[in-house]
Amino acid sequence: MMCLSILKGVSDMSDLLNVDQYLDPESLTWGTVLVAFLTILVAVFVGGWLRRRIRTSLETRDGIEQHTAALAGRMTGWAVTLIGIIAAMAIVGVEAGPLVLLLLIFGAMALISGRDVVANFAAGLSLQFTTPFVVGDRIEIAGVTGWVEAITARAVVLTTRDRRTMYVPNSMVIQSVLFNYTDDEQRRSEVAFSVAYGSDLRITREITVDAVSGIEMVHAHPAPVAYIDALGGDGIDMELRFYHDDADRIAVRDAVAEAILVALEGAAIDLSTPEIIVQKADTHQ
Repeated sequence: MMCLSILKGVSDMSDLLNVDQYLDPESLTWGTVLVAFLTILVAVFVGGWLRRRIRTSLETRDGIEQHTAALAGRMTGWAVTLIGIIAAMAIVGVEAGPLVLLLLIFGAMALISGRDVVANFAAGLSLQFTTPFVVGDRIEIAGVTGWVEAITARAVVLTTRDRRTMYVPNSMVIQSVLFNYTDDEQRRSEVAFSVAYGSDLRITREITVDAVSGIEMVHAHPAPVAYIDALGGDGIDMELRFYHDDADRIAVRDAVAEAILVALEGAAIDLSTPEIIVQKADTHQ
């Protein structure tokens, strides 16, 4: 039974591939073929011209990103070219019904075999029209952080801090939690330190906050704050929380850590140190 179904499917496909049912070769003339060929050439030329014109026009408008303008231009060019091909087929007398069915069958086969490619392409279209980020933004996708270099039909191209190039599939971008660090330049950071038990915690808070507040890269609002994070085995674990520009995230942490260290040394507040107990082994056992 299955063999008969397969043979029937092959027979149906062969019928679809029969050119005689789409057009009558005897009715073709050199004139109609030439007109159809010229129609396709004109469609390709007009499509390319419209693609460039639409892209240039959209790029000059505020609020429209370059990649969105390029996509709109490409889609217009493809549409005009497709219309030209359909018109050329009508000129030579191609019957549209069987041909459309054949195209649908091949389209379904291509969709099934290349569903990952199609998913990435569809996700790329969504990204380019919704624009959660643009080229140049610093974003985090699926644990990868970097600057957006390009948004292609397949992937988002990122350059990481250590200058590696990462290609994140568009479908993964759509399904993942995304952080856009460029939307708001203000960032919060913490620097942890630990002071010995018996230290004056009020003074510790005051001198560390005052020291950090004097750093130019640290924002005044919200103001820096020092707090107890945990009571450790070797000392009191504290953190100093502060806000800064995203571009200063490395330099400001270095400056804050140094300011805390200098302030604690100046106030004679001891940093906690791990207690190491050395025991002599009993060799007589």
